[in-house]
Amino acid sequence: MNPIDKVLQALDQHGKQPFKRGKGWRALCPAHDDHHPSLDITETPTGKVLLKCWSHDCNVKQITAAIGLSVGDLFCTPSSSQGHSKKQTRRTRSQKPKG
Repeated sequence: MNPIDKVLQALDQHGKQPFKRGKGWRALCPAHDDHHPSLDITETPTGKVLLKCWSHDCNVKQITAAIGLSVGDLFCTPSSSQGHSKKQTRRTRSQKPKG
């Protein structure tokens, strides 16, 4: 499962009602007693998920822990990455200096 789906599913399972807003999503922040959706959820072009609480300035560790995820769940792993081809991975490896 890719990071954005993982985050949205976890928020939904914890009753935080994520909904589409502009290019991202908004939800009730799970790290505090939120009554008005204050958590912005954004997916970067590389598949990383950014979380920002506008109400209490909750940090990423507090937010992810409150929904049973880790900070690492916000990043693509080789198995969850859909936008990166194997050719890109090989090209990066071949550009490393030898020796």
